[in-house]
Amino acid sequence: TQELMDEIKRNQLVTQILNENLLTYYYQPIVSVEDGSIYAFEALMRYEAERISPFHIIQSATYLNRLSDIEKMTLLNVTEDVQNNITKFGDAKVFLNSLPGIEISEDDDKIFSERLKANNDRFVIEFTEESELDDDKLQALKDKYYRLGSQIAVDDFGAGYSNVNNLLRYMPNYVKIDRMLLSEIQNNPQKIHFVKDIVSFAKENKFKVLA
Repeated sequence: TQELMDEIKRNQLVTQILNENLLTYYYQPIVSVEDGSIYAFEALMRYEAERISPFHIIQSATYLNRLSDIEKMTLLNVTEDVQNNITKFGDAKVFLNSLPGIEISEDDDKIFSERLKANNDRFVIEFTEESELDDDKLQALKDKYYRLGSQIAVDDFGAGYSNVNNLLRYMPNYVKIDRMLLSEIQNNPQKIHFVKDIVSFAKENKFKVLA
């Protein structure tokens, strides 16, 4: 069928992207509501030569059993980009997505860790809530990032099976509220109530909320 052919073609393209490290990253500003200044940038994964969404890249990488390559490229490409263009980012932090259940090689992890340490307090590692880490592994990962001078964020909070228990597990520096909760919030009392609760919880526990 056409759908199967499209999937095969997409998997072939993603194989080439991963083999040749063809991913690029755009930096979306995160703006402070207090004064309109750029507080941080979020690194967004893209492939420029052909139309394929990040969702489909990750979907194919999962099928090809190559999520570790996505993780490696994101962590190393972004940190290298920031190091090579440090003045472009000013004092702003840089948020980068991580798949914490996916491991990269010891050598790659060493390079990544050295870059985090050299850019103390610059990077914020975003964890997706779907990452299935037990409490001990999660704590070890958090300890590692804090030791290297980085912070952590929970991404897309409110999507899927999000709950306060997850926030208690992660106790991040930042929580990013899922777009679904914010879309048309002005017309939805339930969304307003839920987001207010998240903001109150964050204030009480001294972490920042991103919309």
